[in-house]
Amino acid sequence: MENTQEENERKGESMLTKFGAIKKIGVYCYTVSIESANVGGTISEKYENRIIIGNNEEQLEEQTEWRQEDQEGYADLYDYTLVYSAEFHSDEVMERFDLSESQIEEILEGENLELDDWDLDGTDYFNECKLSMEEIIEKRRIDSEPFDADEIISKIASEYVLTTKRKASLIKIINRLP
Repeated sequence: MENTQEENERKGESMLTKFGAIKKIGVYCYTVSIESANVGGTISEKYENRIIIGNNEEQLEEQTEWRQEDQEGYADLYDYTLVYSAEFHSDEVMERFDLSESQIEEILEGENLELDDWDLDGTDYFNECKLSMEEIIEKRRIDSEPFDADEIISKIASEYVLTTKRKASLIKIINRLP
């Protein structure tokens, strides 16, 4: 049976990956529930998205089993739920998450990188994890096109009287958009 060129390329790439010539990097997307207790005994909970990039499994375990106690012994409990994981080539990780070559080198040398909600520059890296590079490039191209939200709202407001109920209805529909 004759192998197609694509099968041969995949086998060649698999061999290069196996022997370390091509490095793949693990990407793990988590939703984190942070439960905090205060002096009054009140418990609050908030959620964050975190992405951990790297191949250091020991460090990954430490990063996802975290508890922080303050001086009075009150603890913040972090419950990590894995939403998505994948392995990507180092150049794709660099482009996907806008990382520098030095950051990629640190990851390849065994240091995991964690991206929190506050590290993200407005780019939705968390939801982009599941997209192909072609889809990401297209999405970013569209995002870079001029978009004037004020102008769109002005057009709607000039054609319709916006009552509180209508505003709520518009917001509800906008929030349902993919």
